[in-house]
Amino acid sequence: MKKLIRWSVVVLAVLVVLVLAIPAFVNANQFRPRLETALSTALSRPVALGDIGFSLYSGSLRASDLSIGEDARFGNGPFVRAKSLKLGVELWPLLFSRRLNVTDLTITEPELRLAQNASGEWNFSSIGGKAAPAGGAPAGPAGNSGAAPAGTGAPIPLAVRLISIEKGRLTLARLGGNERPTVLDNVNVTVKDFSAASKFPFTFTGKLGKGDISLSGEAGPINAADASQTPVSVQLKITGVDLADTGITASSGISGLLSISGTGSLAGNTLAWRGVVHVDQAKFVPHGTPAKQAVEFDSAVQHDLKNHAGAISQGDIRLGDAKVSLTGTYAETGAVTTVNMRLAGTAMPVNSLAGMLPALDIQLPSGSKLEGGTAAVDATITGPANNPVVVGTVGVNSTKLTGFDLGAKVSTIERIAGIQPSRDTAIQTLSAGVRSDPNGTAIHDLRFIAPAIGELDGAGTISPQHVLDFKMSMTLKAPGVMSAAIGRDTAIPFFVQGTSTNPEFKPDVAGIAKAQVQRLTQGTKIGGQAGQALQGILGGKKK
Repeated sequence: MKKLIRWSVVVLAVLVVLVLAIPAFVNANQFRPRLETALSTALSRPVALGDIGFSLYSGSLRASDLSIGEDARFGNGPFVRAKSLKLGVELWPLLFSRRLNVTDLTITEPELRLAQNASGEWNFSSIGGKAAPAGGAPAGPAGNSGAAPAGTGAPIPLAVRLISIEKGRLTLARLGGNERPTVLDNVNVTVKDFSAASKFPFTFTGKLGKGDISLSGEAGPINAADASQTPVSVQLKITGVDLADTGITASSGISGLLSISGTGSLAGNTLAWRGVVHVDQAKFVPHGTPAKQAVEFDSAVQHDLKNHAGAISQGDIRLGDAKVSLTGTYAETGAVTTVNMRLAGTAMPVNSLAGMLPALDIQLPSGSKLEGGTAAVDATITGPANNPVVVGTVGVNSTKLTGFDLGAKVSTIERIAGIQPSRDTAIQTLSAGVRSDPNGTAIHDLRFIAPAIGELDGAGTISPQHVLDFKMSMTLKAPGVMSAAIGRDTAIPFFVQGTSTNPEFKPDVAGIAKAQVQRLTQGTKIGGQAGQALQGILGGKKK
């Protein structure tokens, strides 16, 4: 019994030694030419591997470096360079038949650049194609040329149960433009049951600035003629991306904290998207200030990835309880994206819209704000996206401009119209036609009804610096010296100047004189009183 135990221990020890010694007898580098050939054939790109080692414990081969060549049309640098490549293999065929059956593949710390040229072609379009590799063979760290010598065995089929990318860095670039590349860090990708000839599921996570991106979906089969047109369906979730840090919207002045959730499908060059975009601290123009209220955009979009053009068939913008529709088309020409959109909304609560005005660089008189009522808008937005032309109509009903006494601002008219001062200005109706472009805003057919004052009509402009230049008329409704003399529905002309935050109301002296002097200076008692009042306003002396 003791001998049996002793021999069992000896046999076990020998087996352990043999197992531990197996890696010394397995020259893993003998598989490097076959691996490089298999990967180069599968990708239609030259692939170079560094020194390869074998681990019995994990049942894997590990290359110290990986380099995949770039399409020559996109430069000479590598398409992918990674710190290491690990291949899970079946041990029995490897040890006893020298056959390499790959079960899983892990790429660690790769740097990958996806680039699109001016013709809309991607540098990964030729991946997996039947043509010969387009780029030059990348040099491996051990002086390997990346080309497999003849007679090294049959290529290894690239169909594996699991592909993993860990701690990668992905750069998205547009060639020939001024756009800053978009960089994603800490990229992790998992692909299961990969085969170029069938569909396969995948997951993707990464960091865009301080924000998180996650994708899950299904892709395949790989389009051999153009890998960029491989069918893909995805579920996307993005949270906490600071648009200002990414540089994606630098030219438009748009900024904010972006979150996105939705689904998309890619067929050929067309991406069909349906989802919700949520922006906190949104700013929509260069000189705006971040909004305190979140903006949500529930949209359905068809986008052409090659031509960078598309159509928004549904675009519901939600600002609290307010909802406005944005639909239309957009297209990129050179470095400029042009739009042809319609913005429309009715019965929108003013309280929900008021918090968005600073983000659009719309300024109200200092210390004032809009409260209550509803608003409507119907406008077209055309031209360059960063400097569009907006033409349409706006309207507000039953609201109040608190903290602003319009009667006090028109104090000269107030003295003769009998207007009572008030801390707030009630607005029954405000409507106007608007044209806004990079040179400023022109307002026409302005109609403003304030029950305590009367009806104001006119037109004018607002410069990009918010300087006002309006010519208006006021039809008085309150009793006063002038209304008693000339009738309560007579229009009094005046100017609005100053700035949006500090408007100045000045009588149109020439206009008043031309329209009313003859009538006011008639010999009646009331006319005489009105004439004396007018002369006082104009700077004359009372008789």
